[in-house]
Order: sequence, then C-alpha cells, then structure tokens
Amino acid sequence: MKIQVPTPPNIESVWKAKRGKVTIHLLCPNEHGFWECKILGKNLCYVFTGLSYSEMAIKAYEAGKDPDYFHIEDYKDNNYSSGKELKKVRKSLGKSQKEFAALLRKKGIKISQSYLSELEAGMYRISNKLQEAVNELQSEHPTLINYQNSHINSEPNTL
Repeated sequence: MKIQVPTPPNIESVWKAKRGKVTIHLLCPNEHGFWECKILGKNLCYVFTGLSYSEMAIKAYEAGKDPDYFHIEDYKDNNYSSGKELKKVRKSLGKSQKEFAALLRKKGIKISQSYLSELEAGMYRISNKLQEAVNELQSEHPTLINYQNSHINSEPNTL
C-alpha cells in the first residue's frame, strides 16, 4: 500500500487544527542532506527531519494528527525558571510590571503588562529579542541581578 505524501498545506492544516496559529518552514536538504520541517508557534517548536521530502513530510503530518503528540509541559520548567529570573530583574529595578513593560517598549519590545505577567508566571517561552533587551538593561544598570541567559532558550524538540 502506497502512502500519500502530505503537501505543505496538508501539514499546516493538521497543526493549525491542533494548535491554532502556527508557522511552517520547509527547508531543502541541509548540509547533511536532510530535509527539515519546522513547526513554530507560541510555546511550540518542533523540527522534523528526513532523508527525503516524503519521509520528513509524513513525520510532520502524523505528529500533527496525533492528539497525544504535543504536551504542554515541554517548555514548562524552562519557562518557569526564566520567568522567575525576569521577575527578579524587574524587582531589582524597583519597577511594577506596568513600568517594566513600558521600559521594555522603549527598547523596541512589544509587550503589555498582562503578557509580562504571563511570562513571569512561566506560561510562555521568553523570546531572544526580549532576552537581548533585558541584557541591555543589565549593562546600563550594573547593580541589577545577573540575568541567567541559560534559563531562556530551550532547544527545539527534534525528531
């Protein structure tokens, strides 16, 4: 029995049905000869690889269809640690969440007080752009608590 190879719109539709807004990046063979499909979204980063397009596409499609494939806990521990660190930095500046969000907006970060609260609670992964802005604040205020970059970036789940 021949398996039909999913198209990029097929892959995208199963992941959107499962997770809402997602972005799909298909990459031609990398330096190792592997095809890659990256599925990215809020609190979501999966990379599927295969020696052929069909192998990679089937993996990505089947994972999107499987209701048990994604577990919200994937980033939870890392998010919680980075959120605690972010809160320490804010408090060491003596800022409320509203004031800290305004300070970050001056650095070009689009952030609201409510989203900052969710980040501090560990609900979402902290972006590299936000990390860089906080690092910049640290360099401007040497008395700030040392912000742990290692808590922020988690590796994507690779299959």
